[in-house]
Amino acid sequence: MLDMIYTQNIDALHQRVGSVNVREFHGSMSMHHCLKCDRSYGYDEIAAIVKSNQVPYCKICGGLIKPGVIFFGEYLDEALLDSATEEITKADLLLVLGSSLTIPPAAHLPLGTHYGGGKIVIVNRQETYLDRYATLKFDDLKTIFQTIDDWLKN
Repeated sequence: MLDMIYTQNIDALHQRVGSVNVREFHGSMSMHHCLKCDRSYGYDEIAAIVKSNQVPYCKICGGLIKPGVIFFGEYLDEALLDSATEEITKADLLLVLGSSLTIPPAAHLPLGTHYGGGKIVIVNRQETYLDRYATLKFDDLKTIFQTIDDWLKN
């Protein structure tokens, strides 16, 4: 039932718990690449270098190795944003979990579900600009599970 996960997290947590079809707006620490020749390196190899207080350089060309994440001031992947916009607009139900919805452009994507006729469920302790469009709003996951449990009992 879950078609896609879009996340701003860079820790690959979704994949580590078994989620598939994960799209990471800000990239991931799981892969790194050389800024000069674009050779790829895995997290474990680079983490060992960084943990030894060394700067990681490419074994092939000597270029600096950068984590596969989008830093502030860098642009998000335009193709990823386009596909997210298209998919989210077609969604029957969008779950927004633990997001303040304050950082554009990802913060504006959930409106696509609303305008496309889908429903939005928000789980976040703080208020968001999208709360008024949400079919359901919860402060935490515990509240959701209690609501579902109560619903199943009736």
